[in-house]
Formats: sequence, C-alpha cells, structure tokens
Amino acid sequence: MSNLRIIVVDSDEVTRRAILAHLSVLPGVEVVGDAADTAIGHRMIRQNRPDVVLIEVGGMDDSGMRLAADVHGEMPRTAIFVSSPHKNPDLILKAMSAGAKEFLLRPIELHILTKSIEKILRDPSRHEGAGGRKGRLLTFFSNKGGVGTTTLATNTAAGLAKEGLGPVGLVDFDLQLGNVASFLNLSPSYTVYDLVSQLDKVTPEAVDGFLAKHESGISVLAEPKTPAEAESITPSQTTRTIELFRSAYSYVVVDTPKGFDERTLEILDCSDEIFIVSELSLPALRNLKKCLDVFRDLQYSEARVRVVINRYDPKGIIRLEEVQQSLRFEPFWKFPNDFLRIMSGINTGTPVVIGAEESEIGRSIQQFCRKVAGKSAEEVVAGEKGRSGVLGRLFGKSREE
Repeated sequence: MSNLRIIVVDSDEVTRRAILAHLSVLPGVEVVGDAADTAIGHRMIRQNRPDVVLIEVGGMDDSGMRLAADVHGEMPRTAIFVSSPHKNPDLILKAMSAGAKEFLLRPIELHILTKSIEKILRDPSRHEGAGGRKGRLLTFFSNKGGVGTTTLATNTAAGLAKEGLGPVGLVDFDLQLGNVASFLNLSPSYTVYDLVSQLDKVTPEAVDGFLAKHESGISVLAEPKTPAEAESITPSQTTRTIELFRSAYSYVVVDTPKGFDERTLEILDCSDEIFIVSELSLPALRNLKKCLDVFRDLQYSEARVRVVINRYDPKGIIRLEEVQQSLRFEPFWKFPNDFLRIMSGINTGTPVVIGAEESEIGRSIQQFCRKVAGKSAEEVVAGEKGRSGVLGRLFGKSREE
C-alpha cells in the first residue's frame, strides 16, 4: 500500500517546521514538499499531485484560499486541509466551498491533525482511479424523532437543485423507518438494498438508473422495502454506497435514523457537514446535548457540525440565547415555524422551496441552501430582493426601484 503523500504550504516557519517534524514520524505518511509561498507551493502541488495538501488561510480571499480553490478544481481527489487563526463561520464555510475537507484552528493541535490524516488513510476511495467528481456530503441527523429531520433533508436537496448547483442526490439511510419517498410522493422501483446488491457492478455513470426522479430535479434513493433487507446492509456497504454517490453527484444529501448505529457512524465520519436538527423544547434540547457530547468525544471539528433550530419561535418560553450559552453552540440556521404549510407540502409531495405559493419557511430554506453552498451574506438574500408581492412578480419591479 502506497504512502499518503503530503505537501505543506505555510508562511510561518516555526509552524511549518513543527508540522513537518510531526508528519515525518507518522506511519504511512510521506512529506513530498513544503513551501512558505503559495505560488511556489502551487507549482510544487501540480508537479507532485499529492494526496493531501495543508494550506494556511488568513482571510476570505487571500492567496491561501485561492490556492485551495485552484487545487480543488485541478485535482478534485486531493484532500485539502486549511488552517487559520480565525474561527469565523463565514470563513469556514468559504473554505469548505473552496474544497477544504478539514478546517484546523491555529495554533494547530497536532493530535487533531493526526486524526484527520488517519481518516484519509482509512478511506478506501483513495486507492481507486484518479479523476471524477467528489460531491459534498451533507447529512441531516437527530437523535430525537419528530423534529423535522426528513423535512429539512428533502427540502434542502430540492433547494440545492433549484439553485442550479449541479446534480443533487438524496439518499434515505433511515433503513428501517425511512420516509423520504413518502414525503416526495414517489413510488420508486429500486431501493438502497437493490443498489447495494449490485455495488461491485455499478459505476458512477450507472447510479442514476437506480434512483427515482422528482419534479424538483433531485434523484432519490429510497429506503429498503422490508426490515430483513435493511438489516442485511453492512457498514462497509454503507460507506461504499456513499462514496459512489459522491462520484456521481455534486451534492449528496442523506437522511439518517435516530441513533448512533454503526452504519450511521460511517455516514457521519464521511460527511463534509453534519446538520443536527433540534427545536426549542426540553426533550429535544436534552437530546441535542447528548448528541453534541458524542460528537465532541468523536472529535468532530466544529467546522463540520452545524446545529439548526427548526420551528423557531422568537417569542417562545425557552430563549435560544440561554440554550447557546449552556450547550456551547452557535446555531447555523433557524427555520420559522409553519407546521400547516410543511404538512401540506408533505401531503402533496411538493417541498415548500418549490411550491407555487411563496412562504416565509420556503424563503428561509432557500436562503439556508445558498449559505450551505458557500455564498456570501449578500448572495444569500439576493434571490429574495425585488419580490414585493404579486405586483412585484408581475411587473418585475424591485424594492429599490
């Protein structure tokens, strides 16, 4: 088995030397170059085509961020780690949008760097042929039922497709009790079980043939038809299925069951971003605390774990600010409460983001999708400017006019 080849691009000599010294003693790792300058580093990366590059990033559009985006575009199978002293959510999202697989806070904790590298070493896909798409894996998870995880997964997939961000695949990995197909009013011919049964034969180009097509433009892989079929799917098959999807779609959205079984942990380990869905109720918040504790024990980086609050009511009894301080998290997004409209969408199989009637919840989910895609704060709300009701839509007048 070949060594993991790494290049380090970091302007701080002390940090760079410390990283190089640490990497030099890790088994299965080979440092093939280092540079203080991004231009020199870029040339070195192009010449050596490493498995991993570690890049220092100082700001939203500095040379390090541009280098990360260039490397991702030229070598999509190269894993990009970025390090920055700034724990800014927008900066983290920008880095992930540029192709970063890991975001490391400076000063870099070497044991966290080691875990990130070990994850790459364990990834079976790195031994496969180079080239091809490496889609972003977005996982929706909650360890409590009834908080809207499936609703947000289906609407996010539809919203990303609406943004025109490339092909979007939606996978129901709640293998026993999944409802993705039901929420979208689909009657699929094939399921996760059917695809898994053919894993050794299916290529990325052939995946789409196993999926049901929804009017929103997303391709959906439904849950197995029987409990026996669900139980037959192994954690290893789960990982291989996810990687196959990432080779076929620009975005892969996954709905998961309510618990930490082996298959779910495999998905969470592979995910670029994990959206923990909760609401401001005592049972949900107790479960959120347990979930956050588990993720911290697993040493998942804060750049990957996003808390989203569903059915948010700013006038509710439980204050979000107090919950944030107690549980130590910053909400990535707050979705307004519109139970009747959501249920109407579920009953018709039409996600609210593509519904004919505009709504606050539909706009919120679409803006969430733009933020997930790495768009700026101005771009997140840009799609809503100029929509001043029926007359605004009819005559195309913007509010600024």
